[in-house]
Amino acid sequence: MYWIFSGVLVVGLVIGLLFWLLKPIRYQNEPAGNFEHYIRVFFGNLDDGGLIFITHEPTKKFVQYAKYVSSERSVLHYGFPDATWSSSYFAPVYQALNRAGIDAKILETKVEEVSRFIEIDIDLQQKGAFEVAAQIACITFDAMNVDSHNELFSITWKGPLSTNTPGIDPEIETKALEKLERHRFGIVRKWARRRAERLSKQVR
Repeated sequence: MYWIFSGVLVVGLVIGLLFWLLKPIRYQNEPAGNFEHYIRVFFGNLDDGGLIFITHEPTKKFVQYAKYVSSERSVLHYGFPDATWSSSYFAPVYQALNRAGIDAKILETKVEEVSRFIEIDIDLQQKGAFEVAAQIACITFDAMNVDSHNELFSITWKGPLSTNTPGIDPEIETKALEKLERHRFGIVRKWARRRAERLSKQVR
């Protein structure tokens, strides 16, 4: 009975550890000045359908980007929904983007919960694509009454990884992503080393 319980416990711990390692990391308390860096690093490594979320935690207002890859190009897609939480900001966001000279379009949907989206496609191979994406995020937050110059944000990514994005240096971007990930695996390595040291003392 003891061995069965121990085996179940170990399996549970392993599954929990794997889940923790694989879930998206949330980088917190980041200023808007770091938006471009995170967008560049994450989308340089994310594959088709990958997502990045920039969130103002106190209000839960967020900006979302998706990466779409075809044989011809890779696109960074911005979509702002006309949903329950965002309906009062839909018109101000659209107007602010247009005032800034951003080519934003409104897409009507047949979904009751989200009747329409403000959409922007940014070609990742165009010069300054990530700078434009960061600018769009700041404009959106400002239009939602969140001061992008003084507030802090959390940033997270979700989706499969790839280093085959046209126009992106895979070696540079992979190293940058590995640097961002390192703190998590460093915790695991420290735990494993301490566990090994304890076992070693017990054997002696």
